[in-house]
Amino acid sequence: MTVRVRIAPSPTGNLHIGTARTAVFNWLFARHYGGQFILRIEDTDTERSRPEYTQNILDGLTWLGLTWDEGPFFQSERLELYRDAIKTLLDRGLAYKCYCTPEELELMRSAQVAAGEAPRYDNRHRNLTRQQRADFEAEGRTAVIRFKIDDDQIIRWNDLVRGQVVWKASDLGGDMVIARAATAGDIGQPLYNFAVVVDDIDMKITHVIRGEDHIANTAKQILLYEAFGATVPQFAHTPLILNQSGQKLSKRDGVTSIADFQGMGFAAEGLVNYMTLLGWSPPDNQEIFTLPEAATKFSFERVNKAGAKFDWDKLDWINSQYLHAMPAEKLTDLLIPYWQEAGYAFDPVSDRPWLEKLAALIGPSLTRLKDSVELSRIFFVESVELNEEAQQQLEQPGAIEAVNAILGSLDLAQPWTDDLAQDIIKGVTKEQKVKKGLVMRSLRVALTGEVHGPDLIQSWGLLHQKGLDRTRLATVLKVDPTEANPVMENPSVAEAENNSQTEAVTEPVSEPSVSDNLVTEVEAATPATPSAVTDVVETFPTPKISRQEAELAESPSGEISDQQEAELAENATPETPKEEEVVTETPTPETLKEEEVESSGFEASASIDEFTASPPSASQDQIKHIGQTIVEVLSNLPGYVTTFFGEYQKPLITIGLIVVALVSIKVLVAVLNVFNTIPLVAPTLELVGIAYSLWFVYRYLLKSSTRQELSDQITAFIEQIAGQNSSNS
Repeated sequence: MTVRVRIAPSPTGNLHIGTARTAVFNWLFARHYGGQFILRIEDTDTERSRPEYTQNILDGLTWLGLTWDEGPFFQSERLELYRDAIKTLLDRGLAYKCYCTPEELELMRSAQVAAGEAPRYDNRHRNLTRQQRADFEAEGRTAVIRFKIDDDQIIRWNDLVRGQVVWKASDLGGDMVIARAATAGDIGQPLYNFAVVVDDIDMKITHVIRGEDHIANTAKQILLYEAFGATVPQFAHTPLILNQSGQKLSKRDGVTSIADFQGMGFAAEGLVNYMTLLGWSPPDNQEIFTLPEAATKFSFERVNKAGAKFDWDKLDWINSQYLHAMPAEKLTDLLIPYWQEAGYAFDPVSDRPWLEKLAALIGPSLTRLKDSVELSRIFFVESVELNEEAQQQLEQPGAIEAVNAILGSLDLAQPWTDDLAQDIIKGVTKEQKVKKGLVMRSLRVALTGEVHGPDLIQSWGLLHQKGLDRTRLATVLKVDPTEANPVMENPSVAEAENNSQTEAVTEPVSEPSVSDNLVTEVEAATPATPSAVTDVVETFPTPKISRQEAELAESPSGEISDQQEAELAENATPETPKEEEVVTETPTPETLKEEEVESSGFEASASIDEFTASPPSASQDQIKHIGQTIVEVLSNLPGYVTTFFGEYQKPLITIGLIVVALVSIKVLVAVLNVFNTIPLVAPTLELVGIAYSLWFVYRYLLKSSTRQELSDQITAFIEQIAGQNSSNS
């Protein structure tokens, strides 16, 4: 037998999430057994059916990837088939014309309610004579067609989800209408329950898979199958989709149609993956899979009876997994409409390579496609505003200087690469003698206006391609971005530079005192020529010397001429404020001996390359620098923690859950040990555990058919015992 299933939506509204989930289950079942998936549009409700709803249904199923093998078939094009079937039932006496007016039916129901009875049709026109029918028609009454239902019948079927289902025919509300009212001699529009059965018989449907809200319809339809002498298909009634309050998901809950989900930025793969899990549990607890992968594992034995609550967080998580793994080319195709709707200026064709790089950059941060609008805004706008955290970052010592140095390092003519960006950052870090983290954070806030964001180097590259990096760096520095190497004006730095130059020329720096036993032999600067220039070794590091100082060291006399002194004073001025040097006379043994009585520590001028002759304790400048470093690290600590947690969120959460589980088990064991000391508690707990184990095996490990068979055997055994007891008594 070839499996043939169908999805039969009514075009009275957009494709609903519940109908789409039913379509998913039908599709999975058909593909699992190599069967056929048929699409049928049930548009017999001519008053509410609309062509735009039909198109929405077709578009939604196509978008979800639920391709059909046959159809779409439209019931509105099959009316003759339904009328012929109705005539067959009329000719066989299984259906009849009912001439009751709406007013008569309302009076009948009111009387039943007043008597405490359930409202139903009392079959009053089931056995009208030919004359009675003629009289009603003479009055101008129109007749509906009703199908006869024997109230004494018991309707049974083995549901693939719910097991054995039993329904009394007396609970179906009397003889049911199968065609609307029409003028004498005509047959009106066929109704849902009748047209469905005729279509299923004609299309040779083997399995009817739909929501549990159709169970009452199933009982009526089985009677029609039997009336036509057709094989009754197997039925599977899936659980309803519920909101968080446990009520059926409806329009009052907001988003319900597939078009709504699509507009909210959910990918088709993510949404259909989530719908697969609404009521079905995979055998291996896998949660991320394609439709073909799910089809290989799908079975109704793992479809739940209880309603499936719609979980937005779970849907977002599943959707994000697909977006994170999606190829840049496909992701770009999905993001372009959102960027265009946001009004971002770009050419989808000529800018395609740049757009794909942008999609690859922000993809790992996406939860929904519409998130791309905000995440990518900084790459489309001319300027950005610095938030409070970003402004605080640029107030860190050395931050503005680092940004200025980066701007000065940009060469628009040089081909841009990620390696070049790394080299610029390394060069600025070394030149400014600051930490790399400070440079990168300052660069990020200058480029993006925020402290956190996607990969900095790739972001910089995308902005550089549009020329936005130079503009934004210059905006932060308040300089002209068109200058080749703009220099930030800083009066305090210039003043410090002038002061250092004056001090280096006019004020001699006190030399360190050194013990006699630490003074070593003075050697010449070159092996060939003796020199009076000496070098203190073992304790003091050798300072860097300029060309003029080297020439002086080679002088036989070691004396300094006026010209040399002027040159040394000139060279004492550094190229940048951070490269200041102090020019001093080279100490001789005589001067060292004279200065032994002075303090062993001395204050050095503001120079990076100076040498220190003080004891091992840190100078005030070093203490100040250490303090600034500690303050900087502590101020950036929240950012470090946030970044670390963002990168290792899953492992940290997993470890946390394991720790909580271990602690919980330990607490539970301790509690059980206490309970074991109380009489009768331990045996009671053991019985509860055994009962739960038996229930778990019965509910989750046994097939539905096996459970039903076991239930029947237990029921029969109980009835047998009850019968023996009654006979003994």
